[in-house]
Amino acid sequence: MKYLLKTILILTIGLSSMVASSEPKPNIIIYKGTPVHIVLNVNEEQRITFPDTSVVWFDIKPVTKENVTFQIAGKDIHLTATKGFKKARVVIGDESDPSNVYLLDIEASYKRGSSTRIVIKKGDDPFSVAKKDKVKPPETEIEAFTKNKSRSAGIITLNRYAAHQLYAPKRLRMKNSSIYKRNITRKYVGNLIRGGDKYFIKTEAAWKSGKLYITALSVTNKLNQPVTPDVRNIRGAWRSMMFRHNRLSEANTPFDSTTLFLVSAKPFKEAILSDPIIRH
Repeated sequence: MKYLLKTILILTIGLSSMVASSEPKPNIIIYKGTPVHIVLNVNEEQRITFPDTSVVWFDIKPVTKENVTFQIAGKDIHLTATKGFKKARVVIGDESDPSNVYLLDIEASYKRGSSTRIVIKKGDDPFSVAKKDKVKPPETEIEAFTKNKSRSAGIITLNRYAAHQLYAPKRLRMKNSSIYKRNITRKYVGNLIRGGDKYFIKTEAAWKSGKLYITALSVTNKLNQPVTPDVRNIRGAWRSMMFRHNRLSEANTPFDSTTLFLVSAKPFKEAILSDPIIRH
C-alpha cells in the first residue's frame, strides 16, 4: 500500500511538472527608454507584463484604439488587434509612480508571428538619472537614517515620493526623512495653463527637500470632449513639470482628471507669480 501511494505521488509530481513546463518561456525585454516594437497577430491575444509596476494604465490614439481591444489586470495588459494597422505609439504608465513610463510602437499584421508572452523589465539608463538620485543601499539602519537626514532629494525622487503619498497604499509609501510636507491651502488656480478655460485646477499637496519644492495639483476637464494638456503650456518658473497622465476624457466621466506635479526652486506661490500674465 505504501509502495502504491509513493508511486501515485511520484506520478502526480511528474505530471504537475510537465504542465508547469508546458507554458512557453516568455520573451523578456529590458527597457532603457527606447520604444519597444511589438507586432500583434490579428484576432490573437497578446499578453504583456510590466513586473516593475503596481497597476498599469494605457494610453493610445483614438484612431488606433478603434482597431485594438485591451484589458488591464494589475501588471498585465492583454491586447487583441481586430484588424491590421501600421505602427502606432502607445504609452504605458504606472498608477503609483508617474515617472515610471514605457513607450511601445505596436502594429498589427495578418501574417502569423509569435504571440509568446512578453515581459518588459525596467533597465538602468546611466544617462537619464542624476547622480543625486542614484542612492546606494546603506549597510545599516543607523547609516540609512544619517544619510537620509543629510541628503536632499533630487527631482526624480521628489516626483516619485509625491506620487506615492497620493496614490500608493499606506504600507507601500516611500519613506524619506529629507522630504517634508508643507501646509498649503487647497484652492483653485487660474491661468496656470494657457487655454485654461478648459480646466479646473486646484492645489492638493506640497513637499520640500533642500532647496526644491514640489506641488501636486488636480487638473479636471471642463469640456464635453477629450482634451490633452501639454506641459509646454504651463506658466511659471518650474524645474520639472509632469502629468500623471495627460489624456483627459470629457467632463463628468471617470477619467476626466489627472494630477500635475510641479517642481520649483521657490514656493509654489512665488514660482507661479514669476509669470507676468498670472502676476497681473
